[in-house]
Amino acid sequence: MATPSTVPYGSTSALSITGGNGTGAVTYSAGTSTGCSITGSTLSVTDASGTCNISATRAADNNYNAATSAEVAVTLTTTDQAALTVVATPSTVPYGSTSALSITGGNGTGAVTYSAGTSTGCSITGSTLSVTDASGTCNISATRAADNNYNAATSAEIAVTLTTTDQAALTVVATPSTVSYGSTSALTINWRKRNWCCHIQRGNFHRLFYHRQHTLRH
Repeated sequence: MATPSTVPYGSTSALSITGGNGTGAVTYSAGTSTGCSITGSTLSVTDASGTCNISATRAADNNYNAATSAEVAVTLTTTDQAALTVVATPSTVPYGSTSALSITGGNGTGAVTYSAGTSTGCSITGSTLSVTDASGTCNISATRAADNNYNAATSAEIAVTLTTTDQAALTVVATPSTVSYGSTSALTINWRKRNWCCHIQRGNFHRLFYHRQHTLRH
């Protein structure tokens, strides 16, 4: 008899017998089981996806022959993981930068995935968080999948702080830089940021995307 007869991974079951006679020592066997082991009269789960069939033997004594019970099946089940926590390093992320995601807690060998849920300001690729809109929201969670012994677990969401970032250096240019009385000089500012650049000339704003020019007049 196994008490309890359903045993989650990480727990044990106490083995005992009913019936039989005499004073012979009682031993227990897990036979060819693939999911449990026995030490003394204690059964432990080694792999909740495996099998567990046990029997008991009372040894012979002066008056009785040895006797072995029929096998009984013990049900093995998975168990819940420890609490899972998602971590973003750093937890404050400027636009154009990234944050590395990791977990603490949890159990087992299940794959870990990350989600930005309904966030409007960040996205996740693998375990890397990127800022897509610093004015948006960013709430992330992690999930460790189930394995042979543990159920799947999902962390609570945490908020990641998104911030704006500094522009590239800005330079003003006067052409020509030496101006005679009665003459003029065209003022231009130039900067380059990511996949576009722009300049202002004679009050016109020009933004260039891959050699395509758009003009907004002030």
